[in-house]
Amino acid sequence: MENIGSQPSVNHGSLHMPAAGTTNDSQLTGMYALANNVKLGDGFHTYAVEWSAAAIQFYVDDTLYETQTPSAATGRTWEFDHPFFILLNVAVGGQFPCAPDTTTTFPQTMKVDWVRVYQPSDAG
Repeated sequence: MENIGSQPSVNHGSLHMPAAGTTNDSQLTGMYALANNVKLGDGFHTYAVEWSAAAIQFYVDDTLYETQTPSAATGRTWEFDHPFFILLNVAVGGQFPCAPDTTTTFPQTMKVDWVRVYQPSDAG
């Protein structure tokens, strides 16, 4: 889940991985926009990622908005075939979207009600 201040109604779901044979980031991204320009920060929302060997699916409030598969990652090194950690991060600036300017609101916050991780019973 990525959200930038200039698009307060839009959630970006992205997979970051290197382009094949490099360490350069190459991403697969989908976007989901709330209806009627409702801002994501105006209420709590449920963000979910369902990750299996066949696909990674992204949801906002139970709405599937993106599915990525190893075959869709043409020209990239698929990195999602082993365990990962969950990171919750408030980042300001960087390449996406760009450096903060005078319109950037500080301090930034992230309010999290809960985080759950489910593993299918047949996953071992």
